[in-house]
Amino acid sequence: MLSFAQAKTKHWHPQVKRMLELAEPEKTAVYHLRNVLPYKPWKETTNLVLLGDALHPMTPAEIGGNAALFDAYELSKELIKVNNGEKELLAAFRDYEVSAIERGMRDVRLSSKAGESMFNQKPLPTEDVELEE
Repeated sequence: MLSFAQAKTKHWHPQVKRMLELAEPEKTAVYHLRNVLPYKPWKETTNLVLLGDALHPMTPAEIGGNAALFDAYELSKELIKVNNGEKELLAAFRDYEVSAIERGMRDVRLSSKAGESMFNQKPLPTEDVELEE
């Protein structure tokens, strides 16, 4: 597996190649990377809110960490509106969820495209999945 990684990265930055030279073959592992199937926002909001990989898991090929931080930022803006009496809690959660899911699914698709070229992942379906009947 290590030789495969070294072959795939032979044109990468010398520091990356050096890290792989220093890697111990017996500690090398294979992981199957997957994205969530892109889905549409759910119809009912509850008092439980998800963010980051809990809401839109994606391969480490693009912007997952940034997406999680942006989710936290967007959720905090909605909670400030609740605290200021501008919005009810469930309405704030709903607005956050719709926005975060739509943005998250866009990010999942970007990550998947990068994963196709970097990790030979299969492409995602073109249509978002309905989670509810």
